[in-house]
Amino acid sequence: MGLGTAIQAITLIGISKEQLITNPQCSMPTIIICPPCLITNWKSEISKNAQAGALEAKTYHGPTRHSLSGVDISKCAIVITSYNNITKEFKQTNPSKSCFFKSNWHGIILDEAHYICSQYTATHHAINSLLLSCRICLMGTPIHNTMYDILGIISFITQPQSSDQDNWSPLILNSLSKGSNDILHLVLGHTKTSQLKFLPNIIHDYKLLPLNPKMQKEYSALYKEFLSSKTKGPGEFFRSINKLQICCNHHIILNTMAELDLEDHEGRSTQDNSSANT
Repeated sequence: MGLGTAIQAITLIGISKEQLITNPQCSMPTIIICPPCLITNWKSEISKNAQAGALEAKTYHGPTRHSLSGVDISKCAIVITSYNNITKEFKQTNPSKSCFFKSNWHGIILDEAHYICSQYTATHHAINSLLLSCRICLMGTPIHNTMYDILGIISFITQPQSSDQDNWSPLILNSLSKGSNDILHLVLGHTKTSQLKFLPNIIHDYKLLPLNPKMQKEYSALYKEFLSSKTKGPGEFFRSINKLQICCNHHIILNTMAELDLEDHEGRSTQDNSSANT
């Protein structure tokens, strides 16, 4: 959401590596779990903001993901994967033999952490089975449907204080309804309007750039798809809008959209089926 959470998380990982002399536990890698469409973003942010060679990052994604071994994990600083990949690894592999679930992790960073808002999904169980020392959840919208959306996230972070439904209502829901600040000790957040007072005002400079003929042709085709999506439900409607925006950035990015949409759909289907079975 452009709030600088990725840079702050990368900085925190870098600082923990500097503490290696006094805390050997900091030598263990950090795992970043995010939607598949954000994996390349994280890899790019790490290479751009960390000193060269300071934080070696590997990805567990795509057809070659199984080539990543436990030895590879132990030698790098960061491993980036998706919610769907970690859920598949948990369901299809004996956790005691999996390089993910038998490795000791210094910490975990969950980007778009609302993926684990339900405690009863396979994804929540999989991530909760990792051997972790530090837990960080990043999200711009912690509440999607009800206040219980936060319960799954807090149960993952607090382990297990304040995480059962019997205590949830009097502890959190009643406090929020009364305007209490009891929940603030669980949240560190800022908004897009937050800024340092000594910074100058933001200058917005808008420029209209024409699309080249090839991009215009692809955009026109996507626009027709967008018009037809209005009758297919809100999910397809917003997906079509997203494609139009991506096409304006660069049409080549759309080549991977089908694969990412498929993996994200499979991941959500896995969570939904697990919830239904529970």
